[in-house]
Amino acid sequence: MIEYEESKKAAIDWLNSVEEVRELSEHEKAASSIPKFIDAWEIKTEIIGRNYEFLEISFYLFLEPDYPYSFPHFLLAPNSFDSLKYLPHVNISRTVCVFSNHAFPDPDSPLRVLKEAIRRAKRIIENGINGEGNELAFQEEFQAYWDDKYDKESEVIDSVVLLLENMPHENEVNVLQIHEPFNKVKYVVHRNEKSAIQFKSFLENYKLVYSEIKGFYLGELTNVLKEPPFSRSNRDIFTIVSSLGKEVQYAFKHFINKKSYPKLVLFSKTITNEMRYFGWFHIPVETNRNGFRPNTLSIYKTMSTFNGNTLVQRITPELMTRQRLVNRSTGKNLNNLIKVYSIVGLGSVGSHLVQFLNASKFDEFRLIDYEKLKIENLGRHFLGFRYVNRHKTKAMKDYLLQNSPTQSISTKEKSVVYLVDTEPNYLNDSDYIFVALGEANTEKWLANKMSSGLISRPIFFLWVEPHLLGGHCIYLNPNDNNYLDYFDKDFHFKYNVINKDEYLRQNPALSLKEAGCQSNYVPYSANNVMSFLGQLNSFITLIMNNNKARSKSFTWVGDKTLGATLKIDMSDYAQSKSSFTTIENPRP
Repeated sequence: MIEYEESKKAAIDWLNSVEEVRELSEHEKAASSIPKFIDAWEIKTEIIGRNYEFLEISFYLFLEPDYPYSFPHFLLAPNSFDSLKYLPHVNISRTVCVFSNHAFPDPDSPLRVLKEAIRRAKRIIENGINGEGNELAFQEEFQAYWDDKYDKESEVIDSVVLLLENMPHENEVNVLQIHEPFNKVKYVVHRNEKSAIQFKSFLENYKLVYSEIKGFYLGELTNVLKEPPFSRSNRDIFTIVSSLGKEVQYAFKHFINKKSYPKLVLFSKTITNEMRYFGWFHIPVETNRNGFRPNTLSIYKTMSTFNGNTLVQRITPELMTRQRLVNRSTGKNLNNLIKVYSIVGLGSVGSHLVQFLNASKFDEFRLIDYEKLKIENLGRHFLGFRYVNRHKTKAMKDYLLQNSPTQSISTKEKSVVYLVDTEPNYLNDSDYIFVALGEANTEKWLANKMSSGLISRPIFFLWVEPHLLGGHCIYLNPNDNNYLDYFDKDFHFKYNVINKDEYLRQNPALSLKEAGCQSNYVPYSANNVMSFLGQLNSFITLIMNNNKARSKSFTWVGDKTLGATLKIDMSDYAQSKSSFTTIENPRP
């Protein structure tokens, strides 16, 4: 195995044989934001210029402590950068992007990697000087250059969030201005989408004060803002707008002349077949000036003349839509609609189940449970101490909204029996109903209500056996309601993992008691709940992807060794099954 010192020595020995190399001082490293403990050198070399002449340039090379398991890094030296800027694949911090972030070096051949890195660094500079592919490269890396801070500029603002599901056709957009920024977010751009309504509800629930203002969307800009630097003045912006259609020019001037601030302006660009949004704020100006009568100068006139050289504050908004987040997680195009899930029972199984169903963080949840979270629940519940003594439904809603404030979450703190009798559509407007109560009588009653037509949506019933030696799920299709067939005459599930006789003789190992006749509880761990649901989740997903699926059931077999240790007999059905496996049961 080649280690750092050996690799470094080989690199420097070779460099000294082919280039002029000098170790950087601590002052030079600090000026280039290179930590002082990092080894760094200046390399003077030659490249071929635009007219095939030789040009001398300098790179700063530095090696991370984990080299050769990481790539060598290159910066253009300050003088070289100043004489050549701006070039593709070289950002404002002078970093030369030699390898993509998906590449990995060969640690057994560090010298070969270094030689290839230097070759690529020189080729990047040569191609940039000669203009080879510059326009396309700047277009593909537009955001990286837009995000850079250029001379005499403030930092690019990143406190703007977009909820725009589709590119707006009109110029005016709505903006929520949050008075006290929430996790750095201060502005939220929207078009009254459902997600925007949910976001406003989130702000109000957490007593975050906001104002409603207007912003302006210029549309897609294709023939302007093609290459860095992207620092722009009011005058530059007005020149850009003057190249657009008359209607846009008129609407923009009207927007600028409104007395309200801030003045947020957006535009879009298509980058690698994806619509991206960018923009800026115009800094407020004083329209009352010496030599002019009060209120005679418009804001537009003031910005274009007296404040023509004032730089706008560029912004890079973050798009927060379901489609983008799904693309970032699965890489797939999202065609299906948002699903609506009703969860009946937010105990240990139900609370963890929500996390498996909430992959997109945009599906709607309807949470039903009248119980509060107690300290005794913390060992295996998904939620923790901060939610103790709150209704499990409201606590879970709070948790979900903290992670995705545009999500639609509603709660009912009441019995599901009462809910079905009084508000059946609350469940029937769902795509799927998940029942995680572990109450056989209630589940039987719900299946009966499906038979009578009062419940019209598919139901997943989930429950577990003591010590989670078994976990079960029945999927019940309203058009194929065979619920009772899964149980014997004593109403024991036919595919139980624990032997029926153990329940009939009330084996004391099946439950524990703290004190009193109402303190019995069924023992099992959160770890096993997640193992059960983790395996079951793939079956649930397959069923939901096939909305014509017939009713079926599944059994998860837990740790049979634990059952033997506790002297709990397994059922005949479970005898031949392996621990920690999920089986689709035969239809009874």
